[in-house]
Amino acid sequence: MKRAIVVAIASAAACGTPYEGPNGHPGVDAAPSRDASGDASAGPDTMPGGGPTGACGATVCEDFESTAVGSVPGAPWSISTPNCMGAGALSVDSSQAHGGTHSLKVTGKGTYCDHIFLSNATPASITGTLYARFYVRFETAFAASHTTFLALADATDGKDLRMGGQSSIFMFNRELNDATLPALSPTGIGLSLAPAANTWYCVEIGRAHV
Repeated sequence: MKRAIVVAIASAAACGTPYEGPNGHPGVDAAPSRDASGDASAGPDTMPGGGPTGACGATVCEDFESTAVGSVPGAPWSISTPNCMGAGALSVDSSQAHGGTHSLKVTGKGTYCDHIFLSNATPASITGTLYARFYVRFETAFAASHTTFLALADATDGKDLRMGGQSSIFMFNRELNDATLPALSPTGIGLSLAPAANTWYCVEIGRAHV
């Protein structure tokens, strides 16, 4: 079934309160900082809706602490390289971490086939609105060209809803027709955020069946 974005993206260094969904509010966001010690507490990672929950109170939880540095997380995670495989690589790293001592380092290189993702099929079984929260840090600021760091598969048309950067800002791109959210006009660009390099950001998204 197709899904559509129904809530705004909340993007800052930390999400100060649990996400409350489209009828609530996205929480109080802290100002970006250069390391985790300057970030506000994210609070309990609770998400609306039913279903089984992990240690963080959500259906899928991952902090990469149980995976050895230099290794790839095991099941239910797997590596995905849609369409083609290039020089992209990913593994657990200890040089940077928002909380704890580990993070997932993704090195995508520079061409289309160099993309690489860590994939989990569990969200496909969630009914109703799907909520997600994750922390992300970029080595360099976004450029004018398009990049992707999150892809959500649409089982109906076989295409992805992609979150990434273009025109230096956070944005969504629909693979089916290349539509973007926000529109990449001066007004649309002004509605989003241009992430700084070497800064942790908390990203929250929500998608509902339509």
